[in-house]
Amino acid sequence: MFIAFALAEYTGASALLTCMILGGVFVNVSKDATSVFKIADMITPPIFMIFFVVSGAKLDILLIPSIGVIGIVYIITRIIGKYAGAWVGAAITKAPHAVRNYLGLALIPQAGVAIGLTIVADRVVPEYAGQIRAVILCATLIYELTGPDISKIALTKSGEIEIVSKKKKRKREKEKKKKRRRLHKGCVAASQIKNRKGQ
Repeated sequence: MFIAFALAEYTGASALLTCMILGGVFVNVSKDATSVFKIADMITPPIFMIFFVVSGAKLDILLIPSIGVIGIVYIITRIIGKYAGAWVGAAITKAPHAVRNYLGLALIPQAGVAIGLTIVADRVVPEYAGQIRAVILCATLIYELTGPDISKIALTKSGEIEIVSKKKKRKREKEKKKKRRRLHKGCVAASQIKNRKGQ
């Protein structure tokens, strides 16, 4: 990863895209990908925390009032783009209809790469970096507030998760308690039979 990053910096390529491509190739080629990513998942939370704190610290609040129309257009086009891209990709790969119809909605709260691109904007277009950062960070705030609920609806509609009502939860808890009681009674009866045979 460090070599790929260094090569991208040396050649002037996008380090962000280079690392994404490296990850995609590694997952599809290496047999150890699952174990490596399990280890990576253990150390990434503090890195993500630092990344988002640093990104938020660069936000110029004074620029927020001036990005109204641009911000709205960005939010709408991003949602349309994600949904359309997911739909077309699922159609090309002949994915199930549930994936085709609801994957785009589930992707709405994903904004890490967009925030990463604000760092690229600092180098490529420094004169507009402040406005770009303000638009993306404010939009990310909206996505993170509304995205989880939208993702939950998408996952429920696609059949990936089941909404369990309070009545069903109580019924399941009662059934579990009954099974435990039966198991306990069975264990007690078995121990009593053993004791009698021992005597």
